Amino acid sequence: MCSLPKLHTLLLACCSLEEIPNKIGNLVHLRHLDVSGNKNLKELPESLCRLLELQILNIECCSDLSGLPEGIHRLESLQHLLIEHTTASRCFPQGLAQLKGLHRLSSFHGGSGCNKLGLLKHFSYLSGTLKLEIHASSSSDVEELVEDAREADLRSKKHIQRLDVQFYDELMDEKELSSASLLWIDVIEALQQKLKIWGFRGSRLPHWMSSPLNLNEVGGKGETPSSSSSSLSDDAVSFPKLKGLTFSGWEWEDITAEEEESVTFSVMTCLTRLSINWWEDMKKLPHRLPT
Repeated sequence: MCSLPKLHTLLLACCSLEEIPNKIGNLVHLRHLDVSGNKNLKELPESLCRLLELQILNIECCSDLSGLPEGIHRLESLQHLLIEHTTASRCFPQGLAQLKGLHRLSSFHGGSGCNKLGLLKHFSYLSGTLKLEIHASSSSDVEELVEDAREADLRSKKHIQRLDVQFYDELMDEKELSSASLLWIDVIEALQQKLKIWGFRGSRLPHWMSSPLNLNEVGGKGETPSSSSSSLSDDAVSFPKLKGLTFSGWEWEDITAEEEESVTFSVMTCLTRLSINWWEDMKKLPHRLPT
């Protein structure tokens, strides 16, 4: 197979591959390589970096894959790096920052023991959906993540259609979670994109979420941020362009019907899809969703 010099596309998904031969570097005109779903594949050979015309590299669901080749910076034509469900996305080679033409990066781990979020600032053309997994093991980690998220400058990447954010803080005790709650808000403030969020531990939602932005979904666990923390003026519209909203395992204290009549602002006037799940103590639908 490696003696087919004119080969442009090589699809080897779910083939129980355990290794890729060094001779793959001979396929110098290869533009699309798919080795996804090969769970026993442990490494990619450095010779892969001789494929200077490679545009698409799919290694998703290669769960044992330890990392990308150190010479990844040589793949200057690479536009799509599909890397979800692999440990390789936890720690990228520094040379990845040189791939300025990258349009699609399916998954990125940032924070404690992982990549710096600031690495994302180098990819001006990122588009589609980016799954961002953020790890923190202490409140100081979260504090560092705030500056790191600002450096990533994701709000300037206009081609990203959605940012799926999963927070991991399972190693933090209750005291640290409490002290880090405001910092988590700062992390979301810095990302400020079209978001879908899991595991958010902030004490309230960021103020920008009630501005006229196309927020997609918000979800998480813990107590819902209270309405008193939102800066709303009389006759305002909260979440004016929100179309989809998901709550999973949230708890909040509902307002009474009398309080509902006294509210002077409208909430989510464009909402078309609402999902509430894993709320075991809900006896009846709430009068008003939290803002």
